[in-house]
Amino acid sequence: MGHLDNERYPEQHIAGDQTKGRNNLKLTTMGIAEVKLITRIRVNLSIVITGLAISGITAFPLESELAWMVNNISAFPAFMQEWLITIYNAISDTNKRYPT
Repeated sequence: MGHLDNERYPEQHIAGDQTKGRNNLKLTTMGIAEVKLITRIRVNLSIVITGLAISGITAFPLESELAWMVNNISAFPAFMQEWLITIYNAISDTNKRYPT
């Protein structure tokens, strides 16, 4: 088949793209703007899912992380030092009263 045959029989051209791979078919059935939008949505969803996973993982050792921060309190600005100590004492007290 030549170039003119693809224009005369477009369904054969699309069928040929199906054998080449998924991405080639996308470009024939969707415009480039739609493909870019789907890619952008996938990237944004990946970022959100990764952020949620990281925030969930870091929530478990909260008391030990705050203990390290309180032990190195001089590394923080003065306005944060009292706040960090207050937060550490509250979490430590809660963990003592309600152990897991």
